[in-house]
Parts: sequence; C-alpha cells; structure tokens
Amino acid sequence: MEFTELLSIIAQSSTLILLLCLIGYWCARVGIITTTVQKGLSELIITVLMPSLLFSQVASGTDAATIIYLWPIPVFLYIFAMFSGSLGLLGGKLFGFDSKQTKFVTASIIFNNLTSLTLGLIQNLGTTEAMQFLLWKEEDTPEKAKARDLLSDEESAKRAHLSRKISHEGSFNESTPLLRPISSSHAKNFSTASRRVREVMSNVETLMNPPIYAAIAALIVGSIPSLKSLFFGENALLYPTITKSMIFLGNASTPLTLLTLGAQLSNLSSRSKGGKMYSAISWVMIARFMIMPFIGIFLVMMTRDWLVDDPMLWFVLMMLASGPSAFNCINITQLTGAFQEEMARLLIYSYIAVIPILTVTVMTMFYFIHKTIS
Repeated sequence: MEFTELLSIIAQSSTLILLLCLIGYWCARVGIITTTVQKGLSELIITVLMPSLLFSQVASGTDAATIIYLWPIPVFLYIFAMFSGSLGLLGGKLFGFDSKQTKFVTASIIFNNLTSLTLGLIQNLGTTEAMQFLLWKEEDTPEKAKARDLLSDEESAKRAHLSRKISHEGSFNESTPLLRPISSSHAKNFSTASRRVREVMSNVETLMNPPIYAAIAALIVGSIPSLKSLFFGENALLYPTITKSMIFLGNASTPLTLLTLGAQLSNLSSRSKGGKMYSAISWVMIARFMIMPFIGIFLVMMTRDWLVDDPMLWFVLMMLASGPSAFNCINITQLTGAFQEEMARLLIYSYIAVIPILTVTVMTMFYFIHKTIS
C-alpha cells in the first residue's frame, strides 16, 4: 500500500469520528440529546453496549497465549502515567504555577481519553486495507487484532472509571483520605486483619464496573476451548442466541459513544466563557498531543525486542500515551470548586484539535511500525 493511500484511509477514519461527534454536538444544541438523555446513554453504554462489545470481540479473538503476551499493556500504562505526572510538575516549575495550578495541569495530563477515540478509529480501520499493517501472523485476522485493542482500551478505562467513582462520593479536598475511615464500632468488632481485608475489597469494588466484568468473562471464555466452543463457531450451541445478541448490541457501542462525546462537548461550550491560565492550557495540550505521543513511540520502538512481534500490540502501546485530556477531569474540578471554566476551555480546545492531530499521530505510528516490519 502506498503512503498516500494509507494517509487517505487514516484521514477518512478520523473524519468519520469527527462527523459522529458533530452530529452528537448538534443533537445536544437543538435539544434532542438533553442532559438527562446523555446520562441515560452513558449508563446504557457502560452497562449494556460496551460489555457486549467486549465479550463478543475479545472472547472470540483471544486465547490463553494471547492473554500472556499482553502483559506490557498495564506496565506501559503506569510508565506513561509517571511520565505524565512528571510533565505536570515540570510545567509547574517552568511557568511558575502555584500548587493548585500545578495539580490542575498534572491531572489534565495524566488522565487521557483513549477509549472512545481509539475505539472509533480501530473499528473503522478494521474494514480497510490499513489493518493489514497491524496483523501479527499469517493466520491473524482484523477481528483478533481489534480484540487486542479492546483489551488495552479497557485497561485505560479503569482510571476513568475510578475518577467517576470519586465524583459520586461527594465533595473532597486536599485533606480527604484515599481510603474510607473505619468507624470506632467497626474497630471494636473486627480485628486489624479483618479491617485490611475490607479495605482491600472496598478498593477492588471501586475499580470494577460492567465492562471490566465483561472483559474478565471474555478472557475466561477465550482461554478455555470447551467454553469458547459453546459461544463461537458455526456449530456453537449459544451462538445463534446469546452471542449474536451481544454482537448486535456491541455494534451500537461505538457510534453511540461518539454521539455522546459530541453532546458532552456542547455542555462544555456553555461553561468555557471565562478563565485565564492560557499558559497552563497550552502546556497541557503540548504535553498531551506532542510530548507524550513522542515518548510513547520512542519507548515502544526502544523496547520492541522485549515484546512480541505484534504490530497491533506496538500500535496499542503507542496509543496509550496519546489522546486529549479525559472528560472526567471536569468532574474533579466541579467537586473541588476550582478551575471549572479553565478545564472546560481546555477540553473544548483539545477536542477541536484532536482529529487533525490524531491523523498525524496515527500516521507517524504507522510509519515507524511499517519501517520496523519491512
């Protein structure tokens, strides 16, 4: 495939994402997707559509060997989080931000929106010749490659889910403890070991949501051939009913996610009327759109000898460092009562710029991957 043809395919995929977001934005502006509808759609996506997509694609495209070699995904996630946090602190030093401004910048760089944008991009690229660049072996298929991408998206979504959980716990400030305190009555009734177990279980519960449960179920089914044969295959007992239902529901996940993303942008546009901190906003966008993607590409290329020779895995690891700030950052600013307008302005600017920047970023990643495998 020629370079210009590949660029055209990626640009078309990015434009499709933009159009779906714009439709969602328009629907919100004219009152079709109201705030109540947005909440309902978000709940529908999280509790029904995304779990269906994860189970139907991940379980069918994974096996025990695949699960083992995906170990770099959580490792790189935490490495990139450390780099992001360091960039936030560096920005605070360079521009002379106070402690609150530095925390604003650091949180905006650490929490990125990978799931919805990457999901839309990969789902669309999966129907084009560009996906051939990301296949691993001769027997690899676009469906298996997309399944590996979905697993990485779910790992990154855990951080976003944690911030959503925080937003439902009420107000907090700098002195708020990370763990819930245990009352004196509980302290009298349970031993120290029991309290620790309860704390651990509470934190595990905080991280869990329906897509994560679906991903775990998909990994179990995909890694056990006897279970997998019940759900997938021409003669699978449950394929005509349960599996097909999940496939139909999962297919609606990506477009609805992008429509909801556009509708959320409409809400932010009404808030971003004030606020200064242009240097902070500029630094966050530079870090998220330029520095972190460069770090992602560099680290993956430097460590590829330690990884499986899977172009999709390389691409996924690079994408973990990319993307704009997450929408859930606005929830944190609402709870703290600080920088709400600045965060809204940052998100508006970021999502206006994300499509052309995403096209260039993905094209650069494809270039390095192609140079490596050719």
